[in-house]
Amino acid sequence: MIVSRAAVSRSLLSVRPATPVDAGKIREMLERAALPADGVADGLPDVLVGEVGGTVVAVARLEVSGTVGLLRSVVVQPDRRSGWRGSEIVRAMLQRAAAQGPAELFLLTTTARGFFERLGFRIAPRDAAPLPIQCTEQFSTLCPSSAVLMRRAL
Repeated sequence: MIVSRAAVSRSLLSVRPATPVDAGKIREMLERAALPADGVADGLPDVLVGEVGGTVVAVARLEVSGTVGLLRSVVVQPDRRSGWRGSEIVRAMLQRAAAQGPAELFLLTTTARGFFERLGFRIAPRDAAPLPIQCTEQFSTLCPSSAVLMRRAL
């Protein structure tokens, strides 16, 4: 099968900071994935979106507090999950995090442990989470206690 150059360029993920125009789409994607969508508008400066052909298909958010960061709200449109889009949006967020200065990133997941392990995250005991992570709304109230805490050094 021959793939045209135009088809390849339409499938590339373009990552950029979220804008207020993206808020509705981000909220919709998070709700569809059963992820917390509260505070989307307030958190836009911390969000990256990934587009294919001008359509937002991936989202990731980062909260930084001192030397640690919390990766959250990672979602890819269901019809775009095969392939590498999830990995690309997370890698872009890892680069952004490295530029912001935290030494470690944490995340909580109930469904994507294997995905994040492939990206270098490792399971950590919840009671070993640094205080800034424990104080986040994500850790303290939004994610169930059954969510796995994962960490990765930057």
